[in-house]
Amino acid sequence: MERQTGKPWQQVMANEVFKPLGMHSTTAYISKVNPHYLSYVIDDSEGKQTSVFDKADNSMSAAGGHLSTVDDLLKYLQFFLSDGDSTPGLLSNKQLMFARSPIVVQSNRYQSYGRYGYGLGWERRLAPFGCKLPL
Repeated sequence: MERQTGKPWQQVMANEVFKPLGMHSTTAYISKVNPHYLSYVIDDSEGKQTSVFDKADNSMSAAGGHLSTVDDLLKYLQFFLSDGDSTPGLLSNKQLMFARSPIVVQSNRYQSYGRYGYGLGWERRLAPFGCKLPL
């Protein structure tokens, strides 16, 4: 992406996705986040708190390398659930369909549902108990 745009992927995400969706508390730079707000887990083997997120700016990746808030993530989800209506003009219907399409075929299960595809951050799955999924 950097060769194509002249900008790092983190900046492209901020300018093209986060800002238009109003996701003002989302970043792909760990250095921009107050460590006080990062999630922690308890390591039972030693009884101490260990940071869940052991990364630096140069080790963040486009596949899950973002820090966000529940409020911002709801804006992202609302955009896709509304078929783009929450932020008109950001993506065309064709681009939305492609973003949600199963690019990588898979056939496995996770807890109560079967997964059949993955594409651009969306896990495609079969609905549990015969329910219909909105996507």
